Amino acid sequence: MFAVDLAAIAALVLFVLSNRVLVPLSLWPLGSVSLWLGPLLVGTLAFGFVAGLLSGLPKHFHYRRRARSAEKRVAQLSAEKDGPAKEQV
Repeated sequence: MFAVDLAAIAALVLFVLSNRVLVPLSLWPLGSVSLWLGPLLVGTLAFGFVAGLLSGLPKHFHYRRRARSAEKRVAQLSAEKDGPAKEQV
């Protein structure tokens, strides 16, 4: 697994270093700035990844809560089916 991570990082570094063309980035209230294309694309990708992760978290927590509730209900029904524990003499 470490080799795959290392290869992905190496590919990312090569991508950033091979795309060193300056491109203007204009943000209306902030003005304009020139950035390298590679880091700009990687930063945009990272921002999109984090935004997608954060937008999916509420649904994830909802399903985890439902699963936990269902597990408790199964344990409760299983205990009711088995009845109270009887002492053996």
